[in-house]
Amino acid sequence: MPECTFTITGDIEDFTRLDNIYKALKREASKLLTGWTLSASVKYSEKQGEVVKE
Repeated sequence: MPECTFTITGDIEDFTRLDNIYKALKREASKLLTGWTLSASVKYSEKQGEVVKE
């Protein structure tokens, strides 16, 4: 059986869009794949008054 892997990396411009991407990937994975696994890793920290990217 063929297998596929997608990896997208980069700096996050807008955190509100992460939820949209997650929902879209989950929806499309259910349509396209069986036995799928969705893994996400986000590094982020914030202090009062400033955003610190790790």
